Amino acid sequence: MGMFYNFTNVELVRIGEGKARIVEVGKARIDYVDEAGAKRTIDLKECARTFDALERAGAFPPRDDTDWAAIADGEPAPKQTGDTIGLRARMDEPPWFQFLNRRRTQFQFKDMDEMNALLMGPLMDADYGGSWDAS
Repeated sequence: MGMFYNFTNVELVRIGEGKARIVEVGKARIDYVDEAGAKRTIDLKECARTFDALERAGAFPPRDDTDWAAIADGEPAPKQTGDTIGLRARMDEPPWFQFLNRRRTQFQFKDMDEMNALLMGPLMDADYGGSWDAS
């Protein structure tokens, strides 16, 4: 199965390759280590604000080349931020989840079971599981 989206401007993190791993999934952020071993954080509230801005601008779902940071910067801060934080493609090979953060962090997983165990399940447990199916 191919990929519906082919985002080229991403911070690609192949979970399980090199030193890449998810350290903690919380209500407000995800801590992870990238393939080179650098500790990084994803602000989930930033992701939700970006989704809201894209929705208001009529730019969701985004195209492969959508500059969502520029759209988010141009929109006023929303009064109510939802819980949609990214795009997911469980049926792609390999499955992936792309966060709506400025770095466009995209986690890739070896299979759907790993994605569910390491990310989707913990996001649901943290009550922050909103994502859009891009498969």
